[in-house]
Amino acid sequence: AAVSSQSVATVGAADGGPPSSATAAAAAAVSPDALLDALDFSTNSRYYSAPAKEETSKQDDDNDEHKSQQQHDFDPIAFLNQHYYTEQQLVSALPTLRSAISTRLTTLDDSLSTTLRHQASLAPLISQDVLHARNAVHQLASRMHSVKTQALQSESAVIEITRDMKRLDYAKRHLQRTITALKRLHMLLHAAEQLRMAATIDPSTCPIPNYRAASQLIDATRLLLGHFDGYMNSVPKMRQVRDAIGMLNSQLREGAVNLFHEVGFQQAEEEETAPMVVGALSDACLVIDALGEKSKQDFVREFI
Repeated sequence: AAVSSQSVATVGAADGGPPSSATAAAAAAVSPDALLDALDFSTNSRYYSAPAKEETSKQDDDNDEHKSQQQHDFDPIAFLNQHYYTEQQLVSALPTLRSAISTRLTTLDDSLSTTLRHQASLAPLISQDVLHARNAVHQLASRMHSVKTQALQSESAVIEITRDMKRLDYAKRHLQRTITALKRLHMLLHAAEQLRMAATIDPSTCPIPNYRAASQLIDATRLLLGHFDGYMNSVPKMRQVRDAIGMLNSQLREGAVNLFHEVGFQQAEEEETAPMVVGALSDACLVIDALGEKSKQDFVREFI
């Protein structure tokens, strides 16, 4: 009775009188399946439609929210009035509607049963797929761990190789310095031996030292000894070589001074000086000059 009164009121307000026979016939011709499809479409469009746009102000947001709430409220009476204009039409359509709804419910139950049976048959396959996925994830994690371990090992190997390269480079530099020091030591020992031979006096064959060769060897030994100044306090052999060269230099200086004294004594006695002695005096001056500035000053004070 409520549905009938509201439907009649709605139609009367819209048309100003009772519904026409054409409208009633159109309403009576509505099939139950079409009505149910329209009901499904109406409810779906109401519940799943999104708002058209977003407003920035708070008032517009409230209005949109109110409109959306109204849109999502389904009115069954209005829906029935849209399709049936009188109570008699609705009552006469109820058996067919009931049958259509029962048919759809049966179809839905069958579909759910079929879906559940299908899902039940797929459960082992799904479980197997999940198991395979888990195994694949574990294998991937294991491989990632292996790759990380290999990366750490590679990094450690690179660090070790770099450390070895630094050590080899350090050893190479020291080896080069050692080889250079050995070459200079060999040259120093050879020059010291040559200086000793130049300072040696043989009364029968060589009564005067070879001052010319000795002057060159004095310069050479002084330069070579300069490369070993850092080893004098730690290597006793180097001190022995330095002292031996110093003794040879002192011996040559004393021999040069004595040679000049002998020539001066011979001139005082008005004796003739041998030509070899005169040449030796010139070479002795080279030795005094090679021994350094202090040796020259001492030599000058010796005869002034």
